[in-house]
Amino acid sequence: EKALIEDAEKTAIGLGIKLPPIKPKTILWSLAGIIGLISFGYTVSFATEWTAKEALDELLRVPLEDRLRDYRKNPTKEKREAILRFLDKLDSTVPIAEKLIKSVSWLWPLTKHAWNLYVENLKFVIEEDRKELERIPTPEPMGSVRIETNVPDANIWYELGFLGKGTWEGNLSVGKHTITISHDAYEPWSEEVNIIEGDNPEIKVWLVLKEQVGTISVSSNPEKGAMIYLDGKPTGKETDNTLYKVPLGSHEISIFKEAFGGIEYISEPDKINVELTEVGESKEVEFNLISREIPPEKGAISVTSEPTGATIWYDSTQAEFPTNTVIKDLDPGEYEVRIHKTGYIDPEPKRVLVQAGKTIPVDFGVLEPEPPTKGKLVIDIIPGDVYIYEKGKEKYHIDSSGHFEVELDPGYYEFILKKKNYKDKNIYVQIKPGLTETKSLVMTQETPDYGKVIILTNVPYVDVKRAYIYLGTTNANGILELSLPQGSHTLIFVKEDYESERKDIYVRAGEEQQLSVEMTPISLPSPVYNAWAYHIDTIPSGAKIIIDGVFTGKWTPDTIYLSPEAEYMLRLEKVGYYPYEMVIETEALPSPEFSASEEKSESLSSSASSSEEESKKEKLAYEKELNHDKQYYT
Repeated sequence: EKALIEDAEKTAIGLGIKLPPIKPKTILWSLAGIIGLISFGYTVSFATEWTAKEALDELLRVPLEDRLRDYRKNPTKEKREAILRFLDKLDSTVPIAEKLIKSVSWLWPLTKHAWNLYVENLKFVIEEDRKELERIPTPEPMGSVRIETNVPDANIWYELGFLGKGTWEGNLSVGKHTITISHDAYEPWSEEVNIIEGDNPEIKVWLVLKEQVGTISVSSNPEKGAMIYLDGKPTGKETDNTLYKVPLGSHEISIFKEAFGGIEYISEPDKINVELTEVGESKEVEFNLISREIPPEKGAISVTSEPTGATIWYDSTQAEFPTNTVIKDLDPGEYEVRIHKTGYIDPEPKRVLVQAGKTIPVDFGVLEPEPPTKGKLVIDIIPGDVYIYEKGKEKYHIDSSGHFEVELDPGYYEFILKKKNYKDKNIYVQIKPGLTETKSLVMTQETPDYGKVIILTNVPYVDVKRAYIYLGTTNANGILELSLPQGSHTLIFVKEDYESERKDIYVRAGEEQQLSVEMTPISLPSPVYNAWAYHIDTIPSGAKIIIDGVFTGKWTPDTIYLSPEAEYMLRLEKVGYYPYEMVIETEALPSPEFSASEEKSESLSSSASSSEEESKKEKLAYEKELNHDKQYYT
């Protein structure tokens, strides 16, 4: 202090200035000011850091907790990626926080511990959040799919379990899946499908009906080796054995084992009835087959024929079973054996001598079929659904397949084949016994007589109509070819910004003619005198304005001019909407004293909506508003 004072005095003396002595109190206040400025700077820095910490909590940590709560309820891949981005941002703030703590801890040593706790807590939260993300499984991406079958109660499976019956619609994880569809009465279907994220094509499966058969297992005890008969016909199999592919329904099972070496075999019961009701069903039947010695006083005959199934008589007694069979327990003696089978000529009876203990064979060989008494008519016609008339009356109907067969007595026949919108076709056939007469026919469609009209317009793309029916549009060269029925036609030609044209034409069948049409552009409206002006508007706008069937060349909203004291049919058309029609009756014009500044206006509102019946048909209703203002023009 003393040195400073002396130095200041010397400086002042050298400059010719006399300074008062510097007091110690002044120096202390200066040092306090310098320390205060330093403290203020660090205080501002600390406050800024605290504000940054609060902003960090507000912008990152709090939204992170919100996203975690949402992710716990509904985990998705997108939410997981967003949370990871938040965690990465928090990670980047940790080094900054640690650096800030070091920069201010010497000035605020009491807060160092609190700042360190905050940083440690931040690290802990980030680590725990990452662990929680790992614990929560991210759902696999899904794809929507619909599986439909022709069998309502078919079972639909995939590799992880049952999906549903008949038709199933839902979500499967993205990737390859093996879809299996099964039903007891249908052949199983299985195929690997690749599911992509989002919507997938519909899978339609047509199950094929299994063969309508079952199986019957036939056994005999204690004896084996008996011939098995199904509905009276030999199966070629012996007990114990299984009959496969037996049609569903009721069947009669019997067995027979031929006597041998003086031993005969008795089956108990002699037959068993079996009912197969389900595809693939399996039934078991068992016979008690016992053996015994043939009494020497009895004999037997074995009767056979081709084909089998002929009724057998020995003398006047009818045998229990048809051919081929063995008639047992016959008294020795002479017998007359005869057989009969429908559709075959009865063979000559045979006489046999039955001997005790022996089986006498009686073979009638191959039976001769009876000569046919009827012939067959086969018709194949395109298209099908044809009615056959004979002598003016409907006799037969050919279904949509176009194939028809019928047996007829021999003779000559005349038939007329009829089908709506097709020309009648007459056929003559001769039916012979045992022969098939085949007719392959094509019906000829009736067509009205038409003529050809070539439209030539001076501008391209002109719409051509007939009685509001759209016929076509001329091409870029102004050409349109039409095929019209013979007769008179009124054609209307319409093009935007052009006056509508109307042409009358008579069309002759088989002839071609040209019709040239000159379209006139719509000029700027000239003053209209003594007429009502109607402003036409619709919701939505853009509807064609048609008066008495003629397109005005204007579209809503726009103004048209109508003569007084007349009746007009207004029609509004817009693609995608029902047309709207109303009758406009114009009034007489006011007296000449009526001022041009006076206006008479009228606002009409109407809506065209689908009726209740049309609503049932699910047609879209719409509303249209029509406003037309009338003003007297001079």
